[in-house]
Amino acid sequence: MESYYHVSETRTIPYKLNEPFKSQSLLEHVAVAKDYIEEHLHEPISLADLALQGGLSLYYFARRFKDVTGASPKQYILMKRLERAHLLLSQGDVSVSEVAYQTGFTDQSHLVRYFKKYWGLTPNALRHTVQQETTRQPLEINALPKVTLLHPSVLTEA
Repeated sequence: MESYYHVSETRTIPYKLNEPFKSQSLLEHVAVAKDYIEEHLHEPISLADLALQGGLSLYYFARRFKDVTGASPKQYILMKRLERAHLLLSQGDVSVSEVAYQTGFTDQSHLVRYFKKYWGLTPNALRHTVQQETTRQPLEINALPKVTLLHPSVLTEA
């Protein structure tokens, strides 16, 4: 197996292809970026913002982020936005356009398109399913519809 090195101004980091990525400092950088994403989902988030949070170059950060999380930063942000939208739509009577705004989507149609692609149903269909479940029985944590999550690759634009 070949060894590769990332050389920065302050240090050289060895890594090998096809091995689990285990650098503690990079895991910490990714954790900081993930926290930043959670706190700023309602805002536009750029790769530069995330790399700055992690203290790494754009290219290096993007590659290491994918190594650690299994998704590109863009895919990860989209997944987190969709998960937050699912939660908001399941819990209350907030309009779909308000949910789109609160989760950082540019507009309602953008949310609906990706929501259907990721969850397999529209936001209104989810809301209808949740309402049916709550009228039959009190809502419990496990009473939400069971949904099969798709691989992050389905979130890439064609």
